[in-house]
Amino acid sequence: MVRESFARQTFMHHLGVELGDIAPGQCTLHFNSRPEFTQQNGFVHGGVVAALTDVAGGYAARLPCSKPAWKPCARQASAR
Repeated sequence: MVRESFARQTFMHHLGVELGDIAPGQCTLHFNSRPEFTQQNGFVHGGVVAALTDVAGGYAARLPCSKPAWKPCARQASAR
C-alpha cells in the first residue's frame, strides 16, 4: 500500500527521492541533494527538508493502521 502510494508522489520523484525501509512507525527515504535544492548558504533548503519529513512521517503514521481511512492525530519528526 505504501509503495503504491509513493509511486504516485510526483514531487518526490522530481526531487529524486527513493523509498527505503518501511515498518510500523518507521519510513526511510533516500535523498541526494543537488545544487538546485540548496539555499543561499549551500545547505538543503528547509522546504525540501519539510517535504521529506512530511512524506516520511505520514507513511510512518499510516503503517500501524489497517483501515484504508486513517487519521493520525499527532506525529514527531526528526531529520539528520
